[in-house]
Amino acid sequence: MRRLRRRRAFWLLPLLTLSASVGAQTGSAPQKQSAGTVPVAPAQAQPARLSANYFVAQAIQVSEAAASGLLDGVYATASPIMKAAQGKQAFVAQTRDIFNQSGTATARDWVSVRRESVGASTTQGAPPPGDYIVVLLGVETGPQRGRLETVTFHRDSDNQWRLCGFVAAPVGQPAPTTTPKK
Repeated sequence: MRRLRRRRAFWLLPLLTLSASVGAQTGSAPQKQSAGTVPVAPAQAQPARLSANYFVAQAIQVSEAAASGLLDGVYATASPIMKAAQGKQAFVAQTRDIFNQSGTATARDWVSVRRESVGASTTQGAPPPGDYIVVLLGVETGPQRGRLETVTFHRDSDNQWRLCGFVAAPVGQPAPTTTPKK
């Protein structure tokens, strides 16, 4: 697999100025992380204007935490949407299986970032309505090997962006699916 390079496209430019109304959050010191938790910035530390770079950095932190074996912590900090879609043991087992198949990461970089607004739907398997940010990461795991990781964030009812999906798939194989429950 050739080394993945950052791809910049004209459709990404609007994402660079992506704004989210996260409310006036001031002066809170970052909280101390305990062992086994995901090193994702605490909600009160989120900037008033969120950029694509912010979500890429958060996705890389989630990816690195998962690769370090902190899958329980990744799941614990996830949105209720992710928890409704898949139980903790199934998430941990499925992700570890993919990581064991594809190997240890030697490099990771973003492939794409997109924002989606989903309306109410009665279609089976449709995600709950709301705003989503989807980050696709390319992860190198050796010569001619790698995996794609899809990290999805959802703006929850308290107006905070939280992880709502993490799916890894070896390059050349379809990603495993989960069906979120509304």
